[in-house]
Amino acid sequence: MAPVLGNGQLAPVRESFLYMPGDIIVFEADFGQMLVHRLLGYYLRRGKLHFLTQADNASGVDRGISRQRIIGKIQSPVTFKKRLFSLMRFLRYIYKILIIREFR
Repeated sequence: MAPVLGNGQLAPVRESFLYMPGDIIVFEADFGQMLVHRLLGYYLRRGKLHFLTQADNASGVDRGISRQRIIGKIQSPVTFKKRLFSLMRFLRYIYKILIIREFR
């Protein structure tokens, strides 16, 4: 999550009832490792809520994760600009998915 967090840097994490686009969340990946990525938004899949995340310096979004895999969020303020940017990334992803489905 550079430049916000350095590799190996310790940061306070707290479980939350509500996670908002732009929050930096900690979650367990498929292979058991903990990852720290920014939350872009939510979507329903097979009747369950999934969270869409992306590292700040990554070119693509991650595979959706379930609520059970989320450990918590980093306790640092998130600017309005970062929240808006995250939401725009999410909308761009959804738009691409809809276009792909339209032309299949």
